[in-house]
Amino acid sequence: VCTVPRLQNLDLSDNSFSGSITNDVKKCKQIQRLILARNKFSGEISAGVWSELDNLIQLDLSGNDFKGSIPEDIGELHTLS
Repeated sequence: VCTVPRLQNLDLSDNSFSGSITNDVKKCKQIQRLILARNKFSGEISAGVWSELDNLIQLDLSGNDFKGSIPEDIGELHTLS
């Protein structure tokens, strides 16, 4: 996903992407907005990935089929609005 080092906004909403969100998302160091809403992502949301995204101000994972709880490191992102 993050082969572009300065990627700041990624909106992949309203597609039919499936599977899980990989730990590669932590490579998106500059990402500010990550919109993955209304796809077919499933499984658990990985923990230990999100704390490295210091610039993330918007995260939308709605409309998918995730299981389990929201990782604590997402809740610790003080930049999220």
